[in-house]
Amino acid sequence: MKPTNIVLGETVTVKGLFDLLSDLAGLKAPTIKLPVPVLRALALDASLQNAY
Repeated sequence: MKPTNIVLGETVTVKGLFDLLSDLAGLKAPTIKLPVPVLRALALDASLQNAY
């Protein structure tokens, strides 16, 4: 895998980012695929729970 520098603006897909992070951490990348609206709802819920 070639070095990827996302800080300097290189375009990286979410899968590519998770693959990079899993390589760096030595862990398996997530394999569950969810629709974007479901992920947004989960993120909103997590955000609201942390707000209080």
